[in-house]
Order: sequence, then structure tokens, then C-alpha cells
Amino acid sequence: MPGFQPAACAVQSPPGTQIWAGCFESITAPDGPLGALTNPFSGGRLQRVVKCDSQDRTLAGALVFEKNTPTPPGSAIPTLLTALADSDNIGEKVQIRLSVCDKGANVIRIGELEF
Repeated sequence: MPGFQPAACAVQSPPGTQIWAGCFESITAPDGPLGALTNPFSGGRLQRVVKCDSQDRTLAGALVFEKNTPTPPGSAIPTLLTALADSDNIGEKVQIRLSVCDKGANVIRIGELEF
């Protein structure tokens, strides 16, 4: 898709969609825009997880991406937060909440962005 930023995420597979898993791998690859970043706790590549869990200290420094989806008007809950799945289409506007797991694998909310 022309003009889609980051460009590494413009790959369409299947046609008409940009899939999240391929995008994350592209931007964190050694030659990608985030390739030089490492996990400060493990020294390894950035990793993404579904959620932080204080019972699993190996998650320290991991990234958590959640999709914020509006619910129908009149719903008791205005939005629904779910893990951004590998197969999610990011070709359309997606509201994302980014968090990181601290050294105790507890969640630290970083912020929200429209992707």
C-alpha cells in the first residue's frame, strides 16, 4: 500500500490486508527500524507477549500490544481490550495500547496510539 508507514508493514498477505505478525517481525529484524533495540533485561531481541505475568520472570522487558475496539452504542463497556493477534489486519486504523513488562514481569502502561 503506497504511503503506509512504517513501510515494512505495508506488505499485503493476503491481498488487501496488512498482517500484524509480519509487521512486528519486519520492524524488529536486525535491519529494521527497531532492530538495534534489545531487551534491557535479557539482552536479546524485543519480544511481544499476550500479557505480563508476575509468575513468569522471563517476561521482563517484553512488549504487550492490545487492540482497543469500540463496542456498539449503548453497551455497558465502551471499549474492549484484547491482545493484538498475529492474524489481525493493521491495514485499517487500529487503536493500540502499548505496555511493557517490568523486571518483576508486572505491567507498565506506556500509552495508546492509532496505527
